Amino acid sequence: MTTTDTNATTSDLVEIPIGQLDAHPHNIRRSLGSLDDLVRSIRTLGVLEPLIVMPADHNGRHVIVAGHRRLAAATKADLATVPCVVRSMNEADVLEAMLAENGDGIRARITLVEEAEAYARLMTLRDGLTVKSLASRVGRSQSYVRSRLVVLALPSKALDRLHRGDFTLDVATALAKAADDPALIDQLLDSDRLDEWTIERAVKARATERQRSDREADVVAAGHRLLATDGTKTAQRLDALLTERADRRRHAKEPCHAVAVQSGWGGPVVVEYCTDPRRHRASTPAEQRSPITATPTRATDTTDDERRKADSTAKAARRQFLADKVANGGLAQAATARFAFQALVATVNQQRATVVARTLRLNTTSDGGTTGAGAALADHAMASARQLATVAALIAAAEADEHAGPYRPSYSDDPLLVAYYRWLTDLGYQPTDQERQLLDTPTD
Repeated sequence: MTTTDTNATTSDLVEIPIGQLDAHPHNIRRSLGSLDDLVRSIRTLGVLEPLIVMPADHNGRHVIVAGHRRLAAATKADLATVPCVVRSMNEADVLEAMLAENGDGIRARITLVEEAEAYARLMTLRDGLTVKSLASRVGRSQSYVRSRLVVLALPSKALDRLHRGDFTLDVATALAKAADDPALIDQLLDSDRLDEWTIERAVKARATERQRSDREADVVAAGHRLLATDGTKTAQRLDALLTERADRRRHAKEPCHAVAVQSGWGGPVVVEYCTDPRRHRASTPAEQRSPITATPTRATDTTDDERRKADSTAKAARRQFLADKVANGGLAQAATARFAFQALVATVNQQRATVVARTLRLNTTSDGGTTGAGAALADHAMASARQLATVAALIAAAEADEHAGPYRPSYSDDPLLVAYYRWLTDLGYQPTDQERQLLDTPTD
């Protein structure tokens, strides 16, 4: 065995006393795992592969780059020295060496969490390193690297359990979709059943509830009286009470007017109610009666089932009409675009509406109080076709910004994010190096 000055870098093997070797403070392994088989092998054959260590410090001690498990096993096997290669490396090189050693498929593999933490640290150490470049450096696909990075959004309790192997990467990826709601993740982790389907259902339910809260906030901000769920039992739907649309619009100023946010196929919808239908009946004394009187019709006694059947028939007819139009030459471009923009404005949630309103520097308050970002946006958008298109584009931009971030699972192949960056570039925006690489990156 060669004896070489261990203060310098060398490709020669040197025997270094075990007592002069220290574990790296940033070793990517959280634990060394079972060493029994490795101890038996070293006792029989010795250390077959040398450790990689840094040059000695002023106290003559070396920090290990690769070989932490071999050192621990050699210590248990009562060896006095171990073969080493001394190599000077910066922190990023050290991390890459650790990843290479622990990802060769021969040694005991590092856990998903250890691997993810190493990837994230390497991206921090190598400024400007993209997921694509990182994947190339470590010999993995982009999707492989992204799937590890995304789990780092999980709270420590979930990461600890993933590290122990309590659940799979697929489950961790599903949990990461609720990373902004630690309470929901805790609830899922404590549940009897933890699988992708259960998580997806819980995340969807949470999203629906948030949408409902956003719509309720819009309703209150617009000055409407919000009707609690149990209040709908004694109130009457306005479209059942008043058949004329003009009467329903006038009813908004009545003291008995209220709205409720209810579940719909496309998400929460706002339904108008009258909390005192008696005020609108002709039989009510004049001094107690509203000037808006319900029109007596044969449909007054229409049941909910009959109304739902009629609604379903009308919906089917509308869809068939659109299908026929598409099949026979398509939809009118201008009118179709206008409707799509209007739908986008009408369904934007409170958070994104606030972002867009600030971008447009809209006043979301009035003398009578808060009008709400959603209402201010709707008024602005309806002023002209140009303003409608502008508001719709800014809403889409706010949505795209929610997709941005290096640890998103679909970061480099998210079509919305790529389209957003491309649109900004067309407008004259100068993309960052990372954004430019994203625009030039083909999908896996």
